[in-house]
Amino acid sequence: MTAVLRDVHQIFGYIVFLVMVGVAIFGVMQSRSGESFRVQPFRVSSGLLTLQFVVGIALYGSGTYWNVDAPLVVYVHPLIQFLAVGMAHAAVARGQRETMAADAWMWSGRFTGISALLVTIGIGIASAA
Repeated sequence: MTAVLRDVHQIFGYIVFLVMVGVAIFGVMQSRSGESFRVQPFRVSSGLLTLQFVVGIALYGSGTYWNVDAPLVVYVHPLIQFLAVGMAHAAVARGQRETMAADAWMWSGRFTGISALLVTIGIGIASAA
């Protein structure tokens, strides 16, 4: 069961990354469109990332992470991903707080982009082990 969960975590991580990059680009492009702000794309990306994080925490708690001899994977990877989840949820909150639609799109897109960058770092750390 743990091997299947680990495989799902690895594959789903790339999918979540692609969704987040797409949403970040979409948000920044929409800031120039004049369209009213919609939070749904940012909620979907932050929800997927949160689900990925929960699967990672389940793997972490199952003990399979402790068998790896790479301290970056054991300690830094979960910390980076925790920061990425926080930034993704900040994208949703910041977008909902803005009164101007262009600013909401831009800030949410930027925060999601930063979160995607953190996910990239986390994937790189996990892949290096």
